[in-house]
Amino acid sequence: MKEVRRNIWFIAAVFITLFVVLVVSLVYNTAIYGGRWVNSPYNPRLREQRALVTPGDILDRNGVTLATTDDQGNRIYNGRKAVRKAYCHVVGDAYGFCPTGAETFHASTLLGYNADILSQIRQVLLQEPVRGNDLTLTIDVELQTLAASQLGSQKGAIALINYKTGEILALASTPGFDPSAIEGAESIADFSSEDAVLINRATQGRYVPGSIFKVVTAIAALERAGISTTWEFACTGSIEVDGGVVTCSGVHGKVNLVEAFAQSCNTAFAALGLEVGGANMAAAAEKAGFNEDFMFQDLTLYSSRYEMNAYSDDYDLAWSAIGQSTDTVTPLHMAMLAGAVANGGIAKEPRLVVRSDTVTGFLRSTMTDQRYMSTATAQTIQEMMLETVASGTGKKAAVAGYEVAGKTGTAEVGGSKSPHAWFIGYVADSDHPLAIAVVVENGGGGGSVAAPIASAVFAEAIQSGY
Repeated sequence: MKEVRRNIWFIAAVFITLFVVLVVSLVYNTAIYGGRWVNSPYNPRLREQRALVTPGDILDRNGVTLATTDDQGNRIYNGRKAVRKAYCHVVGDAYGFCPTGAETFHASTLLGYNADILSQIRQVLLQEPVRGNDLTLTIDVELQTLAASQLGSQKGAIALINYKTGEILALASTPGFDPSAIEGAESIADFSSEDAVLINRATQGRYVPGSIFKVVTAIAALERAGISTTWEFACTGSIEVDGGVVTCSGVHGKVNLVEAFAQSCNTAFAALGLEVGGANMAAAAEKAGFNEDFMFQDLTLYSSRYEMNAYSDDYDLAWSAIGQSTDTVTPLHMAMLAGAVANGGIAKEPRLVVRSDTVTGFLRSTMTDQRYMSTATAQTIQEMMLETVASGTGKKAAVAGYEVAGKTGTAEVGGSKSPHAWFIGYVADSDHPLAIAVVVENGGGGGSVAAPIASAVFAEAIQSGY
């Protein structure tokens, strides 16, 4: 009998434990993902709420109206088509076709889910139309439009941030769409197409990074392998690794770490990656935000990926150290990385929302900062990035009267396609804490294509007082 009771208590304890685990898991997932479930475009309650509530306005940081609602209940966007297409991925559309835009991601605010309790009770009881809350974004619509115009008809993305506050000043993605003419346009919601217009390439585009990844390789060498800037390598134009060959864009001769970085020497960085080792490369990459499931308050950001480890073969490791192999990155994350270098190793959480005008006020929890590298490492990388723009491959990113630091990338994508053109960097001026990432799909050389775009956007932002 005692054994039966013991078994009963044991089974009861197991069920109680499983129940507690289930409750804890439910509470945790609701706390972490609840807001995103509410704002999902597939949430039927969201569609019902839009029929009952007049959404609040969306404004840029200077008070320019980006989206409003007329007396007939129609969602109205900016009167200039070029402006609408420039900010389309940031603002989104009234039908939720672009799920990462503020119209959907911040629907709970725009539709008044966070209104005071009396207003919510009144709405439920009377089912009367009510107005949601206005939302002010961090973007400057003029900078946003300028950034999109720099990309023109080319596919690509630009992320411009304040690296001290994390505020996003511009987040351009091309091609875009017109949110005023999207009703019934389900056919454009093909996210599998290379020409998909609803993808925000700045936050969802996963690109081969090419030589901009050498920033991460340099961090790994300095922090994980005890290598200094006096490290040297003799570039002959190619290096044999495991029976394969890693090629360089030229013959650079004997170069130290700073020179190899500034001239973007592939063979030097392939050799450096091998010396650092797969485990150290992976550790440095993950500390710098790779393989991370980003959970930001204001927006969705897809993760960058680095797949090497202690067991990776040397050939793949060598190519990964120069940003090829299976490496992929998102442009906004690369702007955060450049900003972290400028900010002494600290990456600020990207912010897209300035405030929400609600009855009870807009409550923002503490933003999350991350240390991507030590302060000493950041200072060394700063010197390397400054040299890249002063005398290396990034010369065309220069802005008259200001110091600009950066790294170019020319990412091979295989076949007959032209490489992606990259530039990441920052303005080395405390009065203008700007960091940027530019990618032009199949654009060609990073130094000749992406760097001049970065220069133009930096110059406009500085002129605007940012």
